[in-house]
Amino acid sequence: MSVAIKRTVDLKALAMRVGDVTNVRYEDLSAATWDDARAVLQAEQELLDSGFDPSDDDDGLAVSEFSEVAFGLDPGVASSVLALCAAGCRTYSSCNGWPGHDEDYALVAFRCSPKLVPKLLDLAEIAACGLENGYPGLLLLYANDVKDLMRFAGELISRSAKPV
Repeated sequence: MSVAIKRTVDLKALAMRVGDVTNVRYEDLSAATWDDARAVLQAEQELLDSGFDPSDDDDGLAVSEFSEVAFGLDPGVASSVLALCAAGCRTYSSCNGWPGHDEDYALVAFRCSPKLVPKLLDLAEIAACGLENGYPGLLLLYANDVKDLMRFAGELISRSAKPV
């Protein structure tokens, strides 16, 4: 399934109280650093470059090993989650959209300061990702391919030395 990519954010909606976002696997990753994000992005790239096939049950060990490095996050979205956390955002949910997962496409749901939104919109455009309001008070970063989310993470990480 392909999702239409949009980049529109209503900043006023970010002021809303976060609604009932129930994620039984939620883990607070707000202490994630830029080094964490870089390490996970490298691990994601190595996993995908190795010929990893998400539909191949024999690749389960590779995912298990990756998960140990990536705070239990899905391959393909983990670096975006950690980069957003390192930038001061609070993530609530993520999914790589692979067969057997909760979503049909890769996404990260998060909350951030309205001041950061213009920068994130620019990076989403560079990476061919969508960014728009999602659940009440949250933003959704999404893409048709996890490689686009990884590109977003790489762009955000590469700008980490600069004020955002």
